[in-house]
Amino acid sequence: MLNKEGRSAIHLDDVSHEIVVHSGSRTVPIFEHVTWEVTQGYAHVIQGISGSGKSTLLALLAGFQNPTRGTVYYDDIDLVTCSKSDKASVHTMIGFVFQQPFLLHELTVIENVMMKELLHNKGRDLCRIAAEHMLGQVGLAHRASDSIDGLSGGEQQRIALARALCGKPSFLLLDEPTAHLDDASKWYLLNLIKKIQMQENIGVVITTHDQGVAAAFDQVWYIRDHNIYRKE
Repeated sequence: MLNKEGRSAIHLDDVSHEIVVHSGSRTVPIFEHVTWEVTQGYAHVIQGISGSGKSTLLALLAGFQNPTRGTVYYDDIDLVTCSKSDKASVHTMIGFVFQQPFLLHELTVIENVMMKELLHNKGRDLCRIAAEHMLGQVGLAHRASDSIDGLSGGEQQRIALARALCGKPSFLLLDEPTAHLDDASKWYLLNLIKKIQMQENIGVVITTHDQGVAAAFDQVWYIRDHNIYRKE
């Protein structure tokens, strides 16, 4: 729902979620009666022990997964009950970065960045212009026509970031994006995320185990006891 400031928001409304384990013999609660909101223009860090639900939270926010009970709103769109076309429209407004960059090695750098927008049926020329812009934003414009092979892990994750941001989404969700990077690459990527977040006025949600990553952002939250709490 649109929040009181008139900004776009992703809102969890009394969300409970369970996973099925042991071949369906029992369920395990991940979230119970969670009401929580992510607002465009702000950055949120999510921490929690392994298995607490950090990746599940991102999947719920993105509409990749439906909660067991409750609902998730993107502005006024109910992601649980909306049509496929409405959900596809929402997906254009959300960029997602995984732990691994998941790049296609048979494509060039710029073709990988273009892929998200091409899958949403955007024109190829417009996709290339957007991809060129985002490669410039992450400092890799000079690698546009290169293959993925031979790029460092940090460079590949920056390409994944450029791909996620192509098309100017309102929200960027990142699932432990620095987990496999060395310190220099980690801080380069984090500084890019913070810079782009402020320039583009996007909402950011980033999960991490790294206390240094958490300390780089103002709003830190912790998943505990199947709910989300502000970390003071």
